[in-house]
Amino acid sequence: MAATTTATPVRPSGAAARVVPFLVVAGSVSIVAYYVGSQLSRSRNVMDSRFAQYNSSQSETQRRKTFEGNAHLDPRTSLFNLLGH
Repeated sequence: MAATTTATPVRPSGAAARVVPFLVVAGSVSIVAYYVGSQLSRSRNVMDSRFAQYNSSQSETQRRKTFEGNAHLDPRTSLFNLLGH
């Protein structure tokens, strides 16, 4: 009969016990923040290119006509748009 051995987990001691979890959390947060930032930047670039294609004197004239007298309804002056700049 062979004797069964049980493995004991290796636990860091001292400073490593405090530093390793912090490094794991900091690394994870920075990776998520970088990913979210890159996705927002990519989305902003796509939307900017689409709006640049639409931007013409004819579309500006139509927009002015649509929002004439209703400046509070103009999406260019909405709070969300102002916060995005």
